[in-house]
Amino acid sequence: MSTKKSRNENAKGPQDHRAEANMPMAELFGLPAKDGLSSHPRTPQPIMVTVLPVPDDPEVAALIPQVDERHVFPAAVTKAMMIGLQLSMSVYLFGPAGTGKTSLVRQACARTRRPWLRVQHTDTTEESQIVGQWTVRDGSTEFQLGPLAMAMKLGLCYVADEFDFGRPSVLSVYHAVLEGEPLVIPEAPPSIRTIEAHPNFRLVGTGNTNGTGDERGLYQGTRLQNAALYSRWAITEELAYLDAEAEIRILEGQAGLPSATAAKFVEFAKAVREGFAAQRIGLPIGPRELIACARIGKIRGGNYRAGLASGFTNRLSRVDKLAVDQLAQRVFG
Repeated sequence: MSTKKSRNENAKGPQDHRAEANMPMAELFGLPAKDGLSSHPRTPQPIMVTVLPVPDDPEVAALIPQVDERHVFPAAVTKAMMIGLQLSMSVYLFGPAGTGKTSLVRQACARTRRPWLRVQHTDTTEESQIVGQWTVRDGSTEFQLGPLAMAMKLGLCYVADEFDFGRPSVLSVYHAVLEGEPLVIPEAPPSIRTIEAHPNFRLVGTGNTNGTGDERGLYQGTRLQNAALYSRWAITEELAYLDAEAEIRILEGQAGLPSATAAKFVEFAKAVREGFAAQRIGLPIGPRELIACARIGKIRGGNYRAGLASGFTNRLSRVDKLAVDQLAQRVFG
């Protein structure tokens, strides 16, 4: 087995990386047993998840993400997303920045040994950057397939990241694929003009909004999207902030905090988010920022107020900065 294949050998799952296997979802994702059961009212059974064999092609195998044993999976959203990955249904995840939308997909692919390809969408993304274009190579022209076409051809999990940043006229290229149809590239030569989806191809999108616009004006660049496009996503799930217990586990694992200190960070975050919801504070704080603030605070000798200032508070308006620093002083002393 090549080095590229073996990079994922420490992943949770079957030891035989050459064979497909089924595993209980709770065991695979480190969830409480009750969260990995079906919703059958009388006889709930463990939900089984397919773990793919490592691909023979080492370049494809190298696209399987590394397992992060510290990752905390939100049970409900993970279950909904796995329905999509199991049944080849498209999934769209949206929610505030820093809630772990992309990392959820990455770690689900890592645990199930799915090669993935992440593509960022911006205001300048063009259709040719998604499906492919003519290029000059060694003095001659050839058509180079884009990331979506390659993902369909190779059987990758294609992650359309920051989907709501794209222009609706460009994103319409996804219509047919979201409907389960082949991708047709009119500009391509006949031999690769029609791309049929590999059985293992999956399509997941992420964004800060669900296509209906940014109500609070936090995510500049997101667009009001075409409802006809968003109606084609088979599964749409909102990824909210994790519960307190889960966030404490994240800070313990990823910032190396003792439980009592992690609990203080979560208490602080809860107060800030409540202030944001009541429109008393201009920005919420997410898990990603909490981790950064905690690490900075540790480096500064346990001065967590200073960590919060560097990693979050200094981005606020003067009025909000004063209010949030007072919260930090109350929580951390």
